[in-house]
Amino acid sequence: MISEKAADDFEKNVSANPNISKSIRSTLLDNITKATTEGSKTAMAINVRLANSIMDIFSKVDMNNENEISSAFDKYREKILPAYSEWGLSNTAYNNLLDKKIDNDLSIFSRQISNAAALVANVKNINITV
Repeated sequence: MISEKAADDFEKNVSANPNISKSIRSTLLDNITKATTEGSKTAMAINVRLANSIMDIFSKVDMNNENEISSAFDKYREKILPAYSEWGLSNTAYNNLLDKKIDNDLSIFSRQISNAAALVANVKNINITV
């Protein structure tokens, strides 16, 4: 979703512009209202691009190689940090919410990798590909 201030600024500019027809103005204002209440298609497209990028990082990792996993975690942190910041998470003098969120994500990934490794170790003749 976009911020209320950004939406208000956009509405003022659109309303004040005499070069925009009444029907286009109406459509733009309806779209900005929807974007502030339901999120925008642009944000969704960025989320899909980010998700694909993250999946690409992990799809190339040898899950038996701790160095590759660590490198993938570093790449994940680099990719997700700006997105979480944009969504309003931040570190403050009193709270490291952004770092805690990313650390929690990585902890979940670690558990998933451990669970998958345990499964593979206990099942013979299995071929897992991504």
